[in-house]
Amino acid sequence: MGKELLKSRSQRSLSTDFHRVSMVDKNDEMQFSAVHFDIQLVMKMLIQTIRAKRTNQKFILIEGLCNGAKLA
Repeated sequence: MGKELLKSRSQRSLSTDFHRVSMVDKNDEMQFSAVHFDIQLVMKMLIQTIRAKRTNQKFILIEGLCNGAKLA
C-alpha cells in the first residue's frame, strides 16, 4: 500500500494563511498530509487499517484527512 501511495503523491502547497498562523510545520503536513495523495488510495488504506486493528471502540478519529482547506 505504501508504494501505491507514494506513486500517487503530488505536492500541493499549503496556503499562506497556514504559514502565517503556524510558522513551523511541526506535524510535517507539507509532506505527509492526506491531501497530497490519491484520496481513493488513502480511503483504501484507512479501511484496511481499521479492519486489522478494530477494537470495541465506538469512534475513530482520523486526523488530517480534511486538510483541503489549508491548500493554497
